[in-house]
Amino acid sequence: MKKILVVLIICVLCSSCSSYAFFMDSDPEGADLNIINNRKEVVYTGKTPVKVPSKYIPKGDYFVTLNKIGYKENIVFKGNSKNVKLKKMNLGKRNLEKVE
Repeated sequence: MKKILVVLIICVLCSSCSSYAFFMDSDPEGADLNIINNRKEVVYTGKTPVKVPSKYIPKGDYFVTLNKIGYKENIVFKGNSKNVKLKKMNLGKRNLEKVE
């Protein structure tokens, strides 16, 4: 009985933990973060600060961009799911450059 209770507690704790690939923020906050796959399709969009769930990291080549009106597009990260495994990685705060 105790073993079953321990297993249930562990399952509940593990399922409540969020699994994310990376965290990203921007200055100013509120930039659109996009993950774009190798077919140029946007597979994830969020607003900074954001924790991107692991399930949105596509197979193959992809890149991550930050966009905000009045600021230059920022390609933050280029990756390949075969050689880059993002897991709870903090990509930090990115300063966005104003468009002149």
